[in-house]
Amino acid sequence: MSKYTLEDFINLPEVVKTLRKKKGLSQARLGSKVGVSSKTICAYERNQIYPSIEVLFKIMNACGYVLEIKEDIYKTPKKLTVPLS
Repeated sequence: MSKYTLEDFINLPEVVKTLRKKKGLSQARLGSKVGVSSKTICAYERNQIYPSIEVLFKIMNACGYVLEIKEDIYKTPKKLTVPLS
């Protein structure tokens, strides 16, 4: 199982785009699944805005991944786990 740390999500726009494409979802379809518009997904992928943590969880779920916070979110280091299989 591959793991991402919070630092790996510094390039969040690329992560969102890559996972969406791996799942074969259009921006419109992903937006529909997570409750935002295709323009919002486009803005995430262009680094114009960032999704809330709630929307990020929904994006990961819609793309077939599980995102879990391994430690208390207010302590360091923060760990996020994303299974890639």
